[in-house]
Amino acid sequence: MTDKEFKPIFHILHDLPTNNDAFGPHQKIAETLATMIAGPAETPAPDTDHAGYFVALEGGWGSGKSTVVKMLRDCLGENKDIESQTIIFDAWAHSGDHLRRAFLEVLIEGLIAENLLKNPEKWKQKLEGLSGRLKVNTEKRTPTFTFTGKCFGLSLLLMPIGGLLASSALGKTPWPWLIDNLTWHVWLGLGLTFLPLFVLVLTWACAHLFGTEEQIKNTSSILFNRSDDKITIETQSDPDPNSIEFQRLFQKAIKQALSNTKRRLILVIDNLDRLPASDAMYLWRTLQTFIDKNEHGMQGWQGKLWTLVPYDRGILENHFQESSFGLDTTASKGKRENGLGHFEKIFDTSLHVPAPAPTLWQNFFKDLLTQAFPNESPKDYAKVIDLMEAIGGLDYTPRSLKRILNNAGPLYIQWRSEFSLADVVFYVLQGRGLNTYLNDEGPPIVAVLGNGYMNKMKAIEFNAPVEVAREFQLISAIESARNQSGGDGLKSIEKASRNFNQLLTWSCQRSLPYSSLGEISLCAHNLITSGIWKRLEPDYSNKLRNIFISSIEQSNNILSVNVLSGGPVSEGLIHIHSICNQISISKLIMERVITTSGELQHLRQTQALPFATTIESIAVAIYETVPNIFDVEMINNIINHVAIKKGFDPERIDALKAKLSSHLK
Repeated sequence: MTDKEFKPIFHILHDLPTNNDAFGPHQKIAETLATMIAGPAETPAPDTDHAGYFVALEGGWGSGKSTVVKMLRDCLGENKDIESQTIIFDAWAHSGDHLRRAFLEVLIEGLIAENLLKNPEKWKQKLEGLSGRLKVNTEKRTPTFTFTGKCFGLSLLLMPIGGLLASSALGKTPWPWLIDNLTWHVWLGLGLTFLPLFVLVLTWACAHLFGTEEQIKNTSSILFNRSDDKITIETQSDPDPNSIEFQRLFQKAIKQALSNTKRRLILVIDNLDRLPASDAMYLWRTLQTFIDKNEHGMQGWQGKLWTLVPYDRGILENHFQESSFGLDTTASKGKRENGLGHFEKIFDTSLHVPAPAPTLWQNFFKDLLTQAFPNESPKDYAKVIDLMEAIGGLDYTPRSLKRILNNAGPLYIQWRSEFSLADVVFYVLQGRGLNTYLNDEGPPIVAVLGNGYMNKMKAIEFNAPVEVAREFQLISAIESARNQSGGDGLKSIEKASRNFNQLLTWSCQRSLPYSSLGEISLCAHNLITSGIWKRLEPDYSNKLRNIFISSIEQSNNILSVNVLSGGPVSEGLIHIHSICNQISISKLIMERVITTSGELQHLRQTQALPFATTIESIAVAIYETVPNIFDVEMINNIINHVAIKKGFDPERIDALKAKLSSHLK
């Protein structure tokens, strides 16, 4: 146990490509690719069926293929003789998208970002058109007038008439400045002339006295009815482009981007092997739209275009076997198995990223340990590395090593005051299938972690102190002893544990409801014959009784005929009856016994006797306690059971019938 004052610190390790070639081959592979790409821009041979050069980058999951791509980009960037641009299309990230659009968008946006395309805005408009997002909308608004607005418009029409009428009347009136001389013609004309002004003043007054807040701020809303605007929207959009349009745009973009003889373009189709089989095959067929030389003809840019495809060969082999690479289902088996060959024949060459050699991962892993757990000592780092070496048999890759430490981090924070970093790492590794060390403490691990390391693993598993974890470890032993004939195993564990009753209850509660009727029967037999059932405290016996009852009720399995062949399992059916002490369970046991009749039709007379004896003993034992469940129908089914009829003579059958029917008299 370590110092309680120790403060654990954990930093999550990000699974990103790196320039640090800790495993050796990545830098060499990247330099090899860079040399090939930087060579003369020769147009591929006329007989190839794809545009540009295709390179396969094979490697297992987490072997560092993405690291090779990053190193390749850096190597090309250092080469002053060429101008290179690497564009990565993440197939997994775009698996739910329209693939042709997504690929072309990634390509063109990458070329625009590097200033390799002229008139970027024009290219962006083309992309919008291909994406179906470019629309031209024309809105026509036709406002309508309110009643007040119509009155105001009418007053404007009457205004000229009023002016003419007033001026004509005033010309005929002597002394017009005298009000008494004004005729009604004058007053009418003046009223019509100033009527629009009157309407506006009245509208303003009504708005401020009775109108809404919006009408006060904007009096014109009283004249024009905005809620009844009529809007006409005319939408124009390009139809979904076909493959030919994609090909043309791809060719134009590549031709313009690679117009300079020094330029090289590297397209990386990444994470193809992460897609489901059908999606991976669909993506590969879709990309033929762009790479098919027959569609482009011989172009000068083809020698400057390189397509790099990193993939895990094992995964793609399974993909091609599942989907047959689009081959007709009636195709021969040989053609189906050649699907990966059809995929790989498109590549001009391939490079392999090997799994790291065992001697190469240690320094890399030590660097990861110092990054993830900076407060640990060099001694603790060395202990973890010794543990990894002791386990052996694991394919350590950069990704797998990072994942191991990232999974160990939260447990490390929780348990560092109790256990070492190596203990926590080993617990994580157990989840990777190290079943060799789950039950027995292996010497190589003991040499690193010490004796009793499995108690630590159980403590982490059950989130409990080591002292309690030792008790938890007995649960598996109890489950094993329950399923063995005889109760000696259970009695030994009972003597070794202070909390045996509790552990026995937990064990039965955890697994008994999912057990067969034969396993439940054997458990009951062991509890009774070992005397454990009598020694149980009342609380625990009641809990176990309820567990047995629910397990029998939930068990839909037909009773196996082997259970009736005699021995502890057969006796266990009687013990279930004793433990449960419930009429419904006793009746259920007898019904299950009766259902075995059909499976024993093949028995000869001598073979039937053990089965008949078992059925008789079960029926008599249950009858002694709950005779009322034996009605005429059940008694007849027992007497007519094939094992009874073949195994017993008529006198014994009559005696059994009389015994089971005695309560009916």
